[in-house]
Amino acid sequence: MNHPVRIEFVGLLPETLRTCMAHYCVPGQIGRADIEAQLREYPSEIQALHQRAVALYERLLRDFGDRIRPQSVMLTSGRGLWLALRHRLRGDLSLVLNGQRVVPGDAPYETVRAAIEEELGRPISD
Repeated sequence: MNHPVRIEFVGLLPETLRTCMAHYCVPGQIGRADIEAQLREYPSEIQALHQRAVALYERLLRDFGDRIRPQSVMLTSGRGLWLALRHRLRGDLSLVLNGQRVVPGDAPYETVRAAIEEELGRPISD
């Protein structure tokens, strides 16, 4: 049996993305409205990056469900710095699959989907 594909969303991402990935982007007391209010404090480039990451995250969840394990990694965190050095990442959104393979966050969805499907077909090496 194959393990879920670990997808690390790496970039200069607002902390609110981590909240969305923890399934708190729902209407209510700590919901999407609160997150949108926090995002207004960020520069427009970071807001656009956040929106792109959330849209991609939601589509991947619809298509792959529990076969993926997405997580947000801030580029300036210890893990983010290590991934940036190892894979020569920049501030733009990148997806690191199973710690090994990088797909640019602005790649066409078909490219992202194909890379994940390939990872699902190979054994986990870590």
